[in-house]
Amino acid sequence: METKKEMMGVTFQGSVTFQGPMFDIHDNQHVTIVSREHESAACADESSAMLDEHQREIIEKLRPIFYGIEEEAKNFLLSIQNATPRQIADMVNQMVKDGKISELSSHRPLWKVLHDCGLYDRSESNWNTYVK
Repeated sequence: METKKEMMGVTFQGSVTFQGPMFDIHDNQHVTIVSREHESAACADESSAMLDEHQREIIEKLRPIFYGIEEEAKNFLLSIQNATPRQIADMVNQMVKDGKISELSSHRPLWKVLHDCGLYDRSESNWNTYVK
């Protein structure tokens, strides 16, 4: 867990733009720069290592539905953990709108994977009612 240290009374989190005279931060002991880009890459590697074999198998089954993009399949699998059937259907509808899943794949192909893997326990007709 990240701990924040407030120095000289100021803590910045997020994007910051300074306007005014240039100043050098390289040798300043009061300046710390944290790059979220590197941190999220490390977290992604760490979360991949933490997936169990069953989750990896599900991701492989989901991958074709997500245009072959493994990261999208993994993110979807992780995001539906503990979600209600309706929440899962709503996420799928949003992903179709965002172009992450094709409308055709969002019906029977996706329902079958989710149902067979125990992630969606409702009927296919229920799925088709909510997935537009």
